[in-house]
Amino acid sequence: MHEAVTSAIARLARLPMSSPLGCEVFARMVRPRLGETLAEERRLPDEVARFIADHITSVEQLEILLLLRGAPDDAWTARAICEALRTSEQSVIRRLADLEASGLVASRPGSKVPVYRYAPATPSLDEGVARLSAAYTELRYKVLDSIFSNPISDLHVYAEGFRFRKDRDG
Repeated sequence: MHEAVTSAIARLARLPMSSPLGCEVFARMVRPRLGETLAEERRLPDEVARFIADHITSVEQLEILLLLRGAPDDAWTARAICEALRTSEQSVIRRLADLEASGLVASRPGSKVPVYRYAPATPSLDEGVARLSAAYTELRYKVLDSIFSNPISDLHVYAEGFRFRKDRDG
């Protein structure tokens, strides 16, 4: 694909852009191929989309996972994660439980509160998180779109609305 674009650009370079022929060559050869090339480069890799569908249910969960991955030797409490990401502690605890169930983080009971660290259960999970992290850096909007279009994510959001909580006073 890149050879075709390069070839078309080389031919176009010999034609003045002000000429009707130069504009026609660009319109018929370069623009469509350039669009195809850019569309291919902007596509979220299939393995990343599958990883998201299998393991990630929310952007908050992704942010927690990437925070822990960024400091794999550190042990984090839910409160520390809450403060780092400026989110609810109860929500962080739920996301950590999901990540632990997926084999992406491990908890170790601390003195009074559990601590968590990035600890993928298998090398393939670690590779999946590495690919996801790279995609999130390069194609953030595609990763977010994949999370928001995940049917499991929609189901979790819907179910969350029916969760009953105790009042703080009783």
